[in-house]
Amino acid sequence: MLNKILNCSCYDKYQSLGKLLVRLVIASIFLYHGYAKLTSPNPLEWFGVSTAVGKLVGLLECGGAVLLIMGHYKDTLSRLAGFMLLPVMGVALFMVNLPQGFVKARLDLLLFALAIYYILVDRD
Repeated sequence: MLNKILNCSCYDKYQSLGKLLVRLVIASIFLYHGYAKLTSPNPLEWFGVSTAVGKLVGLLECGGAVLLIMGHYKDTLSRLAGFMLLPVMGVALFMVNLPQGFVKARLDLLLFALAIYYILVDRD
């Protein structure tokens, strides 16, 4: 019975919807953080970088989020989104959160891996 449920071909028609759902969730995370950086007077002051760099990071996050959603319809945009988000998440992961331990870095690790996924794998 369990084998029949797990191997049912009836799920195939929902693959695209599932991928879109993941894109929307990831994009909402980046939009939330990017918008906060764009509307803050000095978004990364605590990190010791200029306002311009903080605004650039916000633009990369918001732009990457929009491209990630649009990439559901044109896969080249997914790859571009991955290239935009990978350096942002690389800095957040390796320079900010990972030194504080895995628990602090787990979301950044997931988003970093997903950026790599959208560069290398996803074609939907």
